[in-house]
Amino acid sequence: MRLKNSERVFLLAIILLLRTFSVHAQFDLMNQADTSDARFTLVDHDVDTTGAIPKFGPNRLFFAHGLGQIGEKPGPQSLGLQTNWWTGSIAYAARGKLKLWSWDALVMDFGYRYDRYSMRMNTPKLLPLDATKHERERISVHNLSGAICDRINFGRRGNVMGTWLDLGVYGDWGFRTTDVFVDQHYSSTSLFGYRFKSKTRETRLPYMEKMNYGLTARVGGDYVGIFAQWRMNNIIKSSYTINNIDLPKLTLGIEFYNWD
Repeated sequence: MRLKNSERVFLLAIILLLRTFSVHAQFDLMNQADTSDARFTLVDHDVDTTGAIPKFGPNRLFFAHGLGQIGEKPGPQSLGLQTNWWTGSIAYAARGKLKLWSWDALVMDFGYRYDRYSMRMNTPKLLPLDATKHERERISVHNLSGAICDRINFGRRGNVMGTWLDLGVYGDWGFRTTDVFVDQHYSSTSLFGYRFKSKTRETRLPYMEKMNYGLTARVGGDYVGIFAQWRMNNIIKSSYTINNIDLPKLTLGIEFYNWD
């Protein structure tokens, strides 16, 4: 039996309508699976069947990330060269990790650190260079800094940083040193007035060591940690010291990580 043109059009419309309902029903089932049961979630159209494990990641063979540090230098304080409590450091670095075993890794840092020593003016002062007291004085050191540590990992974890402990050594090269001090003056004949201040900046300080080294320890997790550094050598050259006095050797602080 032959169909009329109108009947053919009507039949074709029904077929197209049924196919449209079928497609919408499939999308509705997928959306319900996404919201109600994670077993039916569509992850990827292209499935990786090679079985290869990535080599780069927080808990893989290789990993690297950026970090920032804020530290305070509490002491020990040397008589004649004492600092204020806000003496500290700021650092920015890149950290790389090579996984050796599931519980152990080799970690290396390279970056920049700024050390600032705020000198106390209400105690006896023997350095730098002379015993002259100023209203304010600070010594600044700009460093290229590096460290190498052994990392011990704790507990089971997935592809994340987890909990860890670093023990190692560090080294600094102070490529710029500065001594800035402010003095207050009184003069009845000065063109600047009876009371005025002067600011002096000295660079390339001859009494500061360029190369410094010490021990470091760090403990942390996925995004934050704490660290301690102990400088083993004197940062003030021995030819300029009196009774081997030196600036604070200990640094304590907190560090933040950017890896995901």
